[in-house]
Amino acid sequence: MATTTPTAFLVESYCPDPREEVEHLLALAARPPDGVAWPHAGVGYRGSIAVPGDELALHLFDAADAGAIESTCREVGIRCDRIVPVIPFGSVAGSPPMSVMIEGGRTDA
Repeated sequence: MATTTPTAFLVESYCPDPREEVEHLLALAARPPDGVAWPHAGVGYRGSIAVPGDELALHLFDAADAGAIESTCREVGIRCDRIVPVIPFGSVAGSPPMSVMIEGGRTDA
């Protein structure tokens, strides 16, 4: 089985109001402010998931390396507690950024 270099990364951001952080990124994706090159060249934003019950926002980006994503997030004030290479499944190519809100938080089975 061939291995591939990950180009998708999941950013974990622990924050008191993940809903606000997700809305901030979606607004930037729709219309970056003057003078802000967001996302940086070579970085693509796919979307986010907010988990208010866990004070967690998850953001999915494409980039050649995690450093480019870290720089992009720092520039626009998004906290990066962890950046993890991931392999997304499904077709989202060409789709606008999306967001998902999970209201409950973690449950134990």
